[in-house]
Amino acid sequence: MAAGIALHMGTLGWWSVLANVLFCLAVIAICVSGYIMWWQRRPRRPRHASDSAGLNPPARGLNVSVWWLLAIPLLVVAIIFPTAIITIVAIALLDFLVISRVGFLQKLLK
Repeated sequence: MAAGIALHMGTLGWWSVLANVLFCLAVIAICVSGYIMWWQRRPRRPRHASDSAGLNPPARGLNVSVWWLLAIPLLVVAIIFPTAIITIVAIALLDFLVISRVGFLQKLLK
């Protein structure tokens, strides 16, 4: 535990200070890039009444391929953290049993 505290405080030498600085810069970069992505795809007011506003999901029945390699980090996290799989299953069940069957929640969240 003492080594963990020293690593967190950055007192193990220049490399731990560098690791902490890089982590802080990564958090800042995630915040800034998230805002920039939102700004580029933010919902805009329609110019005409016939235009649809906001972000729209792909049309139902549209054949969209899923890249299954994106599931690998999810599985790794589920193996490393056993409570993560419980959370993943709970969210999937909530989506399948509640959100997809209640019209108001479906419009609000999807």
